Amino acid sequence: MKRSLVLRMSFSVGLSVLSASAGQAQTTLWSVNFNNGCAANCLAGTYGGWSILDNVDGVSGGSPNNWFVSCAEEGVPPPGCGSTCVGDAALHIGNDPGSGGDTGAHFNETGATNATFRLAVSPTINTTGASGLTLSFDFIAYGSAACSDDRAQLRLSTDNGATWPVGFQYCLTTVCCGACNGYSAGQWTRYTMALPAAFDNNPNVRVGFHWRNNGNGSGTDPSVAIDDILLVAATTPVTLINFSVK
Repeated sequence: MKRSLVLRMSFSVGLSVLSASAGQAQTTLWSVNFNNGCAANCLAGTYGGWSILDNVDGVSGGSPNNWFVSCAEEGVPPPGCGSTCVGDAALHIGNDPGSGGDTGAHFNETGATNATFRLAVSPTINTTGASGLTLSFDFIAYGSAACSDDRAQLRLSTDNGATWPVGFQYCLTTVCCGACNGYSAGQWTRYTMALPAAFDNNPNVRVGFHWRNNGNGSGTDPSVAIDDILLVAATTPVTLINFSVK
């Protein structure tokens, strides 16, 4: 009689599967805090690749307001009130050199000579491969009630600053720490917005802040100040799932 030998073997196969979890994290693409160690009178065009464009949507007068980066206007965490220098510099509009220079977010509006149409422009921001963008920053802004005669705007460009479409212009206004009567400090506020899809996967994004002083002789401090800008992209975290088959 023949006997057959049967070998029974058991085995296991380990598999690893990548699975997207339900939540979303964020990846920082660009940030700037403007901390240059300057107490006053440092022009914004000398800071970290920022530039200033004059005569944007109007003609500036002989003594226009200036964009500065210094702690003459202190960057205060919201909802704090504006203050002078402690050490956290901010981007802001101040007086022209002949009328006191950089005294914080204050502006001259004595007439046509102070007319100002100036755009502070960021370096180029590359968002290639990124989507679901959110832009945020701290700010104070006033100038004139209801963003009328004298006002600040956020402006965005998808083509490296060649154009700043009207559809990507947003008025900036905050309340004051007290009545906005020209003597009260502005109240720092966090501004957050989801960027349109045109800014996704784009190597030529720029952020700008436009200040208009129409030179009509009427205006109210504070002007505008910006701090702690952050641009983030939505990312989907990946979870590693292990299981075995026997």
